[in-house]
Amino acid sequence: MGKLTEEETKLRLITPAINERGAGWSTSKIQMERVFTDGRIIVDGSKTSRGEEKKYDYLLNHSNNFPLAIIEAKDNGHSISAGMQQAIEYATFLDVPFAYSTNGEGFLEHDMLTGLERELAMNEFPTSDELWKRYQSAKSITSEVQKVIDQPYYYELEAKQPRFYQQLVGDEGEEYFGKPVYRYSLVDGINDGFLAPYKVLRVPTNVDAEGYNKNYFTIMDFRGVTRGTDSKGRKFRKQYINGVAVKIYSEQVQYFDEFGKLITKHLITYTRENVHSKYANFQEFLSQWNQSVHKREMIESLKNSGVFLDELRKKAKNDGFNIDDDFDLICYFAFDQKPLTKSERVKRVKESEFMAKYQGVAKEVLENLLDKYLEDGVEDLESGTIFMLDPFRRIGIQNIVQAFGSSENLYDTIGQLKTELFKAVA
Repeated sequence: MGKLTEEETKLRLITPAINERGAGWSTSKIQMERVFTDGRIIVDGSKTSRGEEKKYDYLLNHSNNFPLAIIEAKDNGHSISAGMQQAIEYATFLDVPFAYSTNGEGFLEHDMLTGLERELAMNEFPTSDELWKRYQSAKSITSEVQKVIDQPYYYELEAKQPRFYQQLVGDEGEEYFGKPVYRYSLVDGINDGFLAPYKVLRVPTNVDAEGYNKNYFTIMDFRGVTRGTDSKGRKFRKQYINGVAVKIYSEQVQYFDEFGKLITKHLITYTRENVHSKYANFQEFLSQWNQSVHKREMIESLKNSGVFLDELRKKAKNDGFNIDDDFDLICYFAFDQKPLTKSERVKRVKESEFMAKYQGVAKEVLENLLDKYLEDGVEDLESGTIFMLDPFRRIGIQNIVQAFGSSENLYDTIGQLKTELFKAVA
């Protein structure tokens, strides 16, 4: 059999091995491709975005509310075990007793109850009854407890389905009757995207500065705040707390990291440590950047781990640099590299020996690609649809490929163009 995509592998090989035609799992017991966390909300200055969501390929249930097995699928170009690490992670997360990885040529089973693993042929996947009996035996489930497990949740009409942690509390409560059943912390909620991360706005006032002892903090509503200047020329905003007039001289925003811990270090120190935990030095970062097919993924990974790009951009502006590319922003603060604007990078490439090698349509295409980078950043250079847009559509994809000799040469040249674009400043 030839190379299949992951979706083709699931459709043609994996699903038939599990459902009524294979191991006999009924459609009602199979959930496919469901997102169970929304992805962490990432705060960067005044902007927010979502981190990577968690989504399983298959979840197999004993009953409506009792998951027995989770399956992570890969295409048949991967090994049978390629999805196991992710399957175990999700099984631990969702409290599922059996985890499977498959590439459509066989299954690798990891028993979360015993830690044992075994390989199975595609026609050897366990039935629902087989897995339930193994679970029942391992957990010593009595008939009375099973009655409770088999009892469906009560939902009000049009009520929302419980979130996964709510369901786990219900399932574990049914099984152990009164033991501490499940812990789901504030940090877990933030990382999974169900709760918004928070930032602290510290507001120094003249009351603090003049030495009044404060036994509590007040959350302040800044609507209706008046502005003015004191006798020393300092700008302030006036507000009343419990009837006492205070002057607000400044505000300080503090962030909590991905583990819910207050970041007390200087922003630059925190950024350097964060980036260096992934890339030991500038050469390693640059090497991985040049090798990466999708550079935006590297940026998103750093943002997910707590690199606050908007705040760094403001700090750079205060330092006299208008840094408009995230690459230069990271290089400047994490590795002490001289930053360039996108315009300066484009100018260097257009005047380089690399560009001097090309003439006619080929040079026109490369210059247009640089203009696209100038407008929208590196994402455009990595987009599979860029040649469907003007001015490339006007030139014509056949003419473009012909100018470079082949499509392989075209994309190789684009790779070289990106390497030239992000060369270190001498």
